[in-house]
Amino acid sequence: MPYHELLNLPRMGMSVNQLQIIRSRHTHPFSALTEFVDNSYDAKAKKVDVSVTKYKTGKSRLEILDDGNGMDLDEARHLTQFGGCRKPAYQIGCYGIGVKAGGLFLGMETLVLTKKNQTQTAVLFSATNFHLDTILVPYYCTELDGVTPVGIIDEDLDHFEEKRKLIDDWSPLGNEETIQDLFAKIKGANGTLVIVGPLRESKPGHPTLMTPRGIADLVRPRRDVFEDPIHQRSFRDHLQRLFLTSRPQMSILGKRIVKVRVGEKWAEKKIERISYHSFRDQSLESVRKWEADRIQTQMSIRNVFVRLLDATNEEKRQLLREKESLGQKLSNINGILKGWKQRFKKDGVNVTVGLEVDNPMDDGVHIYGNGRLIQWGYKELPFYRKEHTTRA
Repeated sequence: MPYHELLNLPRMGMSVNQLQIIRSRHTHPFSALTEFVDNSYDAKAKKVDVSVTKYKTGKSRLEILDDGNGMDLDEARHLTQFGGCRKPAYQIGCYGIGVKAGGLFLGMETLVLTKKNQTQTAVLFSATNFHLDTILVPYYCTELDGVTPVGIIDEDLDHFEEKRKLIDDWSPLGNEETIQDLFAKIKGANGTLVIVGPLRESKPGHPTLMTPRGIADLVRPRRDVFEDPIHQRSFRDHLQRLFLTSRPQMSILGKRIVKVRVGEKWAEKKIERISYHSFRDQSLESVRKWEADRIQTQMSIRNVFVRLLDATNEEKRQLLREKESLGQKLSNINGILKGWKQRFKKDGVNVTVGLEVDNPMDDGVHIYGNGRLIQWGYKELPFYRKEHTTRA
């Protein structure tokens, strides 16, 4: 699609710098991949399957399929906002950046296909369009026939065919494969399929994740993998320890995950509820940065209005597109700041800390937040024979 046509399409209001920031949120492919499992859990999925397949010569893609609640058009549209989220704060993915952070770390394109309320919606996040000042996120919604357009606001139907073609052209599809073929993998009335591809390579010919021959698992292509902590040796090992209690039935390449009974052999265990107010000082710095960004964006919008007064017709079209992009960015920032304020009113996190000493493969301090793994086998904590007081 020509560059001038791309400028007419809705964009996320996320700068390239912001894209790099959320991509750097992860340093390990398993933590990035777990973002999608968290989202499936929040969607009340009963089954989650993860797989890596080759869809073209020399190209692999990741697929995460769940039978959760899915998303309708209004919910899916919020994916296009940076940091925006409609989930309550107690849910794991309450910050709304998991799909972006996980997908952009693992691959070049992230395609989200979801079904709900007799509709199906496709959203594409692309990491290849750095020539734009903000990131393009095309989306469209149809009835289950894949043909009849569905829209709630004007933006949903604006440039419908252009957005559809863009998703067809940029998505990690196999030869002769269509978006409708992928929607068919969601068997029930509700559910979500996330596809990330082509997977990034640690070096030429070595994707970030691979499937060992004859084994239903995902690993990093490393010879020294057994030197890693047990929860990072394979993604199956990681999922076995991801949750404290029963969660969705998870599988890799269709083979079910048998959960490890975390905590059975802990020598010590402590449960504490920590209010978000405990993190207020650190968080205020982030809030101040977003507020400064909001002021800068508001000034940029006012500047556009001033320039419109003496602009030619062609300049006015360009300025109006700039105003639309800045308006979307301002809306996203306001949503983020509103989320911070709501979170600090009453919410907190239940932290479970356990010490395991009997099993050499699992020993150390294990930390879970709201039943989800934060740190496994931490061994740097000093121990004292006598009770002591930590300085404030």
